[in-house]
Amino acid sequence: MMNVRGVAGLTALFFLFFSTMSFAQISITDAWARATFPMANSGAVYLTLSNKSNSELVLESVATEASIARAAQIHTTLMSEGMMKMREMKKGLVIPAQGSVVLEPGAAHIMLVGLKVGLTEGQTVPLYLQFSNGQSSSVNVPVKPAEDRDMPAHHHH
Repeated sequence: MMNVRGVAGLTALFFLFFSTMSFAQISITDAWARATFPMANSGAVYLTLSNKSNSELVLESVATEASIARAAQIHTTLMSEGMMKMREMKKGLVIPAQGSVVLEPGAAHIMLVGLKVGLTEGQTVPLYLQFSNGQSSSVNVPVKPAEDRDMPAHHHH
């Protein structure tokens, strides 16, 4: 038979587990990466982040395996002097309370910098995301051919 201290300990573990695991405040959907040519130096990942909490959250950092790319960064696309330019969002990406942010071609996206090999259709890219509330998430991102999406190709920085 379990003593009161054991029950209290298990109860605390139960609440800790369910407060951090089951009630994740961010969901990640519609993740995909655009296939690249074999010698490409960079690639792009797109997805939707939905914040189920009552507070704004920030996607602070992203990472991938060293075998995929040298780094992963959060980028935005800006129009400058008539040209589209990509810039790293060093302060992260804000996801509004009870809202969503769509990372898509021509807008905010995740840039894989220093690809080890090109991204090929059918491959999956492991992606790790860290948020301002301490939540971390991982997702296996499927690589799809560029023509699967009705968007312009990702170009120079």
